[in-house]
Amino acid sequence: MKKKSNYTFIVLLVFFIVIAVFSLIHFISSENSHIATNASDSFLLAENLSCVRAYNDTVFGVSMTGIVENGANVTVLAGYYHCNPLKRGDIIVYNYSGNKNPLIKIVKGIAGDSFSLQKTTGGAILLINNISQKTSTGSPYLLDDGRYQLLQLYVRDFAGVIPKNSALILGNNPAGTIDSSYFGLVSVNDIIGKALVN
Repeated sequence: MKKKSNYTFIVLLVFFIVIAVFSLIHFISSENSHIATNASDSFLLAENLSCVRAYNDTVFGVSMTGIVENGANVTVLAGYYHCNPLKRGDIIVYNYSGNKNPLIKIVKGIAGDSFSLQKTTGGAILLINNISQKTSTGSPYLLDDGRYQLLQLYVRDFAGVIPKNSALILGNNPAGTIDSSYFGLVSVNDIIGKALVN
């Protein structure tokens, strides 16, 4: 009888040890997730970096002032979009064939997004998914007549929907920036990579 109760005691002890170990593992893993979520570079822990070649570069120009300043240092994750999806709000480096240096812009529209233009006093407003696009200061992204006419061709040709493997990219300052309002929608294949401001 005593032998049987010792055996029961050992089984219960092992059972409670196993439960304690699993609880500890769960606690540690959930704590790590919480720490990763709050880390400033947490996206690096969640993203696929197997396709990336990182290098540092300096920004020259003012089209992204307010988001990325002239003279700012950035890390370019070249090839990033070969193994990660393009997202609205990403800051990207784009290979524009009319420029010897790549452009740094912000992604405003991705494949499947609706896009349209609305005439207003002083120009036209760009809408993505029926939301008026704004600069980082909250001002409307106002297009002059030439830029309106160019983008209106894309709205017409693609029935107001950004096609597969394409994106709409903008600078932060509409006046004079070379972006989709100047050259139209871009191919994701021509995006060099994602830019991180250092």
